[in-house]
Amino acid sequence: MDRSSSTNLKVPTALSRRFLLPLAVVWLACGSSADRVEERANTVTIAFDGPGTMALHPNWSESPQWLVFLPLVDVDENGEWVGRLAESWEASPDWSAWTFHLRPDLRWQDGVPVTAHDVEFTLRLAMHPEVADLPADYFDSIEVVDDHTLIIRSNYFTTGHPILVTVYYPRHLLEGLDPAEIAGWEFWTHPVGNGPYRVVRYLPETMMEFEVNPDYFGTRPRIERLVLKFTGGAAQIDLLAEQVDAAMILEPMDLPRFIADPRFRVHFEILDALAVGIYWNTEHPSLRDARVRRALTMAIDRGSLLAALNLPADLPLVDGPYTPRQIRRDELPEPLPFDRDMAASLLEEAGWRDIDGDGIREKGGEELRISVVTRVYSQDHAILVQSDLKRVGVRLDLELVETAVTLSRLREGDFEALITLVELHPATNVQRVFGTGGWTQYSNPRLDELLAQAVSAGDPAVIDELYAEIYDLFRDEQPATFLFPSIRPWVVHRRLQGLSAPWVADPIVYLDRLWLEE
Repeated sequence: MDRSSSTNLKVPTALSRRFLLPLAVVWLACGSSADRVEERANTVTIAFDGPGTMALHPNWSESPQWLVFLPLVDVDENGEWVGRLAESWEASPDWSAWTFHLRPDLRWQDGVPVTAHDVEFTLRLAMHPEVADLPADYFDSIEVVDDHTLIIRSNYFTTGHPILVTVYYPRHLLEGLDPAEIAGWEFWTHPVGNGPYRVVRYLPETMMEFEVNPDYFGTRPRIERLVLKFTGGAAQIDLLAEQVDAAMILEPMDLPRFIADPRFRVHFEILDALAVGIYWNTEHPSLRDARVRRALTMAIDRGSLLAALNLPADLPLVDGPYTPRQIRRDELPEPLPFDRDMAASLLEEAGWRDIDGDGIREKGGEELRISVVTRVYSQDHAILVQSDLKRVGVRLDLELVETAVTLSRLREGDFEALITLVELHPATNVQRVFGTGGWTQYSNPRLDELLAQAVSAGDPAVIDELYAEIYDLFRDEQPATFLFPSIRPWVVHRRLQGLSAPWVADPIVYLDRLWLEE
């Protein structure tokens, strides 16, 4: 397809869609079987379990956006930046300002050049009070030097900062729209982008179709066509019927049938800034002693927990916060071992003994009994942890609540223990939870100092060094027990090749580097 055809795409009116849709359905039904075979050979269908109008909306899902829009940089398997919109960049000596040089030959699909003004517009849109994806003071300044150069200054910069790996939108099409109505912009269903694919068809509550963008600056993708099918919760049925090639399956109990099915592979994507863990309220009388918290971690068989939840045995187990580069490069120390005898010894040292022989340890007339708040969704985790801790004389009482309640209880400090996602990066998130006065009531002056340095640092190597010391401190003090990294399981038909866990596991984000083998 030549450029003229790609630059004359028009958003169909409601009236034209009303008459064209039945004709399109008839045309598809009348295609020859040879045409349908050829089409399948070049088409991937992926389940999207959400509102179709939100498939490309920034507040709903990041993945499909990467098909159509580009970030300034991408992050590779080793945590290093790779240029996308930007062909080069440099930091100021204090790392508080970044200068980005955009590729000079980039164009939106309507032929308009991509410029630094588009980046500035998107960042200011994110800070708009009606959008509020970022705080209004997130940037000290955003300076457009010329069409292909901009300087961004902020005291919040850390490695992997979201402004670098978020996508950007065309100013010339969106600047006249009301940010208060952003969720309803028609742009999200009929976008004009600059990525490897472009949207060619949208059927409400049914599908969104993409094809290769002929003007994409990078290597032409081998997969010519993608259909995002809006499954409405029926992704598993569609997978088994081979109506879709890939779907995200979040319930671990649903994975064994796909692991055992030779038609599929299961790829586990690690979300490198999050882990499932147990926050300990360190002001609770039973949990003030670091030896007790360390014993609790060592009493939990995290390897068996992975197996029971149908998660891969090689998921990295960790004992503290880390940077994305550290986990991607496998630079983290060995985890604390599962050792019931050592856990029992630490509890004895801390003065907790089973004096009356009822299987629960006591100290000063109080039982070693901890109430844990957990989501209904996570109760399987909690029950397994409860069983492990019982073996070393600790009673764990479960309190099942809804997700929203879990988050409010965490923020208010209204818990003894709480199972949910633990934020590992950036340092501002760790400060909020584990810094002095934070949600877990934990207080350690050295941790406060290290986190403050990490917040103000910009050099990735320096941040890695600071996090290495933070990790060692957590390993000793255990203000939280990290059960396993947060993951997203993708079930993928074997015809779709090129994915690898855990860093290249999302078939939507990485579609432009995949291929098909029937």
